Amino acid sequence: SGQIFLKGSPIEPEAIETLFKKLVMEEKVTKLVLQADKDVKHGRVIEIMDLSKSAGIQSIVIAARWKNNQPD
Repeated sequence: SGQIFLKGSPIEPEAIETLFKKLVMEEKVTKLVLQADKDVKHGRVIEIMDLSKSAGIQSIVIAARWKNNQPD
């Protein structure tokens, strides 16, 4: 659906950079764990990464879930 969440709460796309800056300044956040649904376009993920870097985030981790194709 294109919804973006921060700490489990939905946020408006226009507020992303401002919220990141607030986290950096007030909570001294320096790392971002980014998790995207498989249907999210690559460009959108890069946009979020760019906004986080411009807000002062120093490290980004991409969270991934791998399918286990091995039989149990």
